[in-house]
Amino acid sequence: MFSIEKNVPLPEELRTTHGGQNRKYPFADMKVKDSFLVPVNRTKTPASQIKHTVDAAARLFRLRYKHTGAWQFVTKVEAKGVRCWRTK
Repeated sequence: MFSIEKNVPLPEELRTTHGGQNRKYPFADMKVKDSFLVPVNRTKTPASQIKHTVDAAARLFRLRYKHTGAWQFVTKVEAKGVRCWRTK
């Protein structure tokens, strides 16, 4: 059984706002054909895992903000990391 605790502060690195600032990935600021690179340290986290994380974040962004048909993103593993493009 889990006990419920009250007034436990959220760690600073996990705090995000829904107004667009303090987000991990800049999906809301992207225009069509814009991209961003997530650098990968292959000794810490495999690029395929980072790609999966970015794909999931893009999917959640589209669902959360009702952009399911209007916005599309593509991710690809590159030599320096994982790149994500907004394609629609």
